[in-house]
Amino acid sequence: MYMSPVLLFLDVSGGELLLIVFVVFLVFGPKKMPEIARKLGRMMNELKKASHEITREFQEGEHEVRKELNTLQNSIAHEVEDVQQKISEVQQETKAELARVNGEINNIPRQIQQIGESHDAAPKNENPITRFEK
Repeated sequence: MYMSPVLLFLDVSGGELLLIVFVVFLVFGPKKMPEIARKLGRMMNELKKASHEITREFQEGEHEVRKELNTLQNSIAHEVEDVQQKISEVQQETKAELARVNGEINNIPRQIQQIGESHDAAPKNENPITRFEK
């Protein structure tokens, strides 16, 4: 299994760390050890700060994305409610118009009967045009 060099470097056991400290002690001597330790400490502190900064930036980005998603979700929910309300209004208007048309259709036989009765009541020999001339 292949691992990146950085991960291999960080995978140091206690014995290997003691060996590294011993080699550094031999190469640089006891006088340089405190300075090297300070630099190593500062470097580790900077690495920790950078790690925290990256984590914080990711969290801020996540927060902004979640906020935007919530805004979009609320906007979509509002639009859905508006559409449902408009559909309900159209449905009620359609039902009312359908009831009105059904009422008119139901009145057609009665109107035909009334026209027939009025036609039967008119004198048969009389010319309808002359009837109004009198």
